[in-house]
Amino acid sequence: MKNIDIVTSHNVTIEYQLASVMDRFLALLIDTSILGGWAFLVLMVAANTGNSDDFETIYLLLFTPVSLSYHLISEMFFGGQSIGKRAMGIKVVRLNGQNPTMGECLLRWIFRMVDIAATAGALAALFASASDQGQRLGDKIARTVVIKLNPHSRYTINDILSIRDASQHTEAKYPQVTRLTDEDMLLIKNALERYKLNPNLHHKKLLEQLSQKVVEALGISENPTDKVSFLRSLLQDYIVLTR
Repeated sequence: MKNIDIVTSHNVTIEYQLASVMDRFLALLIDTSILGGWAFLVLMVAANTGNSDDFETIYLLLFTPVSLSYHLISEMFFGGQSIGKRAMGIKVVRLNGQNPTMGECLLRWIFRMVDIAATAGALAALFASASDQGQRLGDKIARTVVIKLNPHSRYTINDILSIRDASQHTEAKYPQVTRLTDEDMLLIKNALERYKLNPNLHHKKLLEQLSQKVVEALGISENPTDKVSFLRSLLQDYIVLTR
């Protein structure tokens, strides 16, 4: 699965899991089913007129505007989500993690005609599969990505267990660490791993903020200077006390 590091407006780097092509296809399928249901209702209403001219007029007035504007209006006014995207737990965001602007939604909608409508989605699937950021052509032009809102953890609890070194002490320095959860520990390990792989200023600030939050949550008297050693000690103590 693909991931993307997004630098927020506060210069904090957050890793998101990108929506897969299958996620996006299923969301499109749900949206298409909704539009299909609307088309059926419009046909039923138009059929009751008993006049062929009225039938065409009613169909054009009720169905065409909705079918054309559905994705544009949804993403513009519902934070980058259509009903299908919401059901699949995915959404469109800008490269800084914020909701797309009206202009960006419009660009995605215009190129939707090329990506999806004109090629039955084949071009969109090809671009999204080949792109490192999972972007179809409309996303590239609008500088947006589609992310998962509830991604699977990058690490499992086995990854935490694997960091234990037999040479380490078995007496916990921070016994209050048991107030934290496995998910908290996974977050700490994730942050440490990202800083190790890419020790830039953004990841350093993330460690500092995470360290401060942990100190406050556990009631530790002072915030240690060496954030990396502190957070790794927490991981070691958590294993000693809970495993």
